[in-house]
Amino acid sequence: MSTPTQKYGIPLVKCSSKQPPKTGVSSGGTDARTMASAKKVIAEHRDVIRALAKR
Repeated sequence: MSTPTQKYGIPLVKCSSKQPPKTGVSSGGTDARTMASAKKVIAEHRDVIRALAKR
């Protein structure tokens, strides 16, 4: 299997900062459109997410 960098052209970077990423979920407000788009992305890349989770 090709690495995500080769497949998508983006390197995976580990989050080293202590501050959580600014998403709608972590800031407390759940926007319906944000959640819908997030679910769509997760559905599209589910196999990639699973592969990363297995590492």
